[in-house]
Amino acid sequence: MSSRVLLIGRSGCGKTSLIYRIHGKADAPDSQEGVSQEGVSQEGVSQEGVSQEGVSQADLSREVINNSQSGFHKVNKTQAAVYHPGFIDVPGEYLEVRSLYRALIMLTCESSAIALLQAANDPQSLYPSGLARTFDKPVIGIVTKTDLNPADPVRATEILREAGAKEVFYTSALNNEGMDDLIKHLDLLRV
Repeated sequence: MSSRVLLIGRSGCGKTSLIYRIHGKADAPDSQEGVSQEGVSQEGVSQEGVSQEGVSQADLSREVINNSQSGFHKVNKTQAAVYHPGFIDVPGEYLEVRSLYRALIMLTCESSAIALLQAANDPQSLYPSGLARTFDKPVIGIVTKTDLNPADPVRATEILREAGAKEVFYTSALNNEGMDDLIKHLDLLRV
C-alpha cells in the first residue's frame, strides 16, 4: 500500500497550496513569464498567454509580485493527478464532473488515506452525502483558506462532515495556520 494521502476538492480550494506549504516551499509553482523562480510550472497557460481562467500572464505576474511580499505565491491549476512526496494531488474536475468519480476511486488504491478539502469561503458543496463510505480508507476533512474574509469555517465543517469526514482540520496555507496539527495527523495516516 502507498503511503500517500489523496487530496480531493473543488478547483481552487487550495489542494496544491496545502501540499507546498506542508513541504515548506514558500514559492509555489506558477506560470508567469518574467518571474524567476526554481520549479516554475508552465501548466495552466495557453500559447496565447492567457490562463485557463481567462487571466492574462501580465495580470498573473503582477499578482505573484504582489504576493511575494507575503512570502507565498499563487499556485497554478493542476492539470492531471500529480504524485508528490506523501500526497496525490488531483484536479478539481475529478470531483466536479461525476463521470470522473471512477478516477478518484481508482486513485484510492494508490493511497493510504483520503483528505476532503473545502475552502472556508465557499458555501457550496460538491460532495455527495456520505461520499466517504465509497472509500475503504480513513477519510479526514480539511477546511482551507480560513484567513479569508468572509470565511465560514462552520459551514465548511458541516459540508465535510456530511460527506463523511470524521476529523476536520482548519488551515491557511498563506499564513501557515493549523499546519502543525495537520502534519502530525497526516504522518499517522501515511503509516
